[in-house]
Amino acid sequence: MREDLFSQTLTLHYLSDGNCMMRLIYQKQELVFPAYVLLKSLVDATDAQIYNRLVKGYFRNRQIGDRVEVLLQEGHKLGLFNQDQCLAYIGSILRAALVGLSSDMSDIDIGRFFIEKHIFVNAHSNKDKFNSLCMMIEKLYAVVAGECELDNLDSPANQEVLLSGHLYGALMAEKLQDLLLGARGKLVRDLRNPRFDTS
Repeated sequence: MREDLFSQTLTLHYLSDGNCMMRLIYQKQELVFPAYVLLKSLVDATDAQIYNRLVKGYFRNRQIGDRVEVLLQEGHKLGLFNQDQCLAYIGSILRAALVGLSSDMSDIDIGRFFIEKHIFVNAHSNKDKFNSLCMMIEKLYAVVAGECELDNLDSPANQEVLLSGHLYGALMAEKLQDLLLGARGKLVRDLRNPRFDTS
């Protein structure tokens, strides 16, 4: 959750082959991305650096290493090898879906916009987002291996108080954003109209 009370729920899914996928809901649509693509788009790290970050301290546990290798192979399947390629991949998928984009934005810019606005919205830097995602992957692998228990959603530690003011504030923010985007669209259309004289 951001300081302005905007929240985004991220869910990490473990696949039967050992890979991980990140799921989030945006504008009532479900978006699913390979964890590898998000890891590479957050920081300019090599596959070896990502491997060492995820396997740290577990080098004797071959299962973890095998799972991380499967995760890293996803990039080779998609033909994505560096940060810009991963950002462009995200941007190309989301160009038609994201709200608030300008027509002159490149796929890489759209990818950066998405990462900034919708991935770990509580973190202030991409390095913090990268570390959070690595921690999620480590915990997911530990749950799958039976090394730790699942979080209990009924625990008071996982609950928060949502007052009427929070709901009204979120609704008002959503409607104001819709209003501003509509006004921006109308202004852009008017400026492109040849009958509109700027002189």
